Amino acid sequence: LLAQLGIDEWDGAAQERICSAKWQEKVEALTSIADKLRGEARHLGGYYSAAVVAYVDHHTQHFKINNMNVLKAVLGLFAAAASYTTTPADGATSDAAGPSYKPFSKSAAWVMLKCLVCDKMADKKYHATCCEILTALSESISPVFVIKRVCSMLLAPAGGTVKASADAGDAPAGKAHPVIASPVAHQCFIDWCKSAVSDFGVSRLAFQPGGGGNTLAT
Repeated sequence: LLAQLGIDEWDGAAQERICSAKWQEKVEALTSIADKLRGEARHLGGYYSAAVVAYVDHHTQHFKINNMNVLKAVLGLFAAAASYTTTPADGATSDAAGPSYKPFSKSAAWVMLKCLVCDKMADKKYHATCCEILTALSESISPVFVIKRVCSMLLAPAGGTVKASADAGDAPAGKAHPVIASPVAHQCFIDWCKSAVSDFGVSRLAFQPGGGGNTLAT
């Protein structure tokens, strides 16, 4: 699917760069995808979102990234895909907006959040980009989607794990992931939530009352 972006030498040199042992070439490969997404007039980040996350997952051995520059490039690519997501024109339905309209993939968003973004948002080197991703996903999907899933990583019982969210379309459902226990990560997320209230308004953050995990703990 990413071949449709028209990246130069996609089937040749571009794949050699992403597989290279040199971090500079990996960064160049990742940046070329991000630049193409930013350059698309129709903002097709949602259309390519699942492919982007799967591509990075495959070429980083499930997000095992040790090089700071490569990690920055990965987060930058995710931010580009999330930020450049088309939304329908005012008053238009998704059908009326044409084939380019597609929100960011929920399953891809959940993979990004649980495998990388939640873990790195407390690091000063990556904090701003992680917050950009959270905001962009909130705009494309919903603030509630983002907050509930980040909370599932941060607010689970101490020493426990969180299972993959079936309603996010993740596969395989039920796979456990480490809980983020860092107090700095918690504070960073609280700060982002404060900005989300200002950006989106209280009405966009309405959680359904009652049980079933649909309430936001205070």
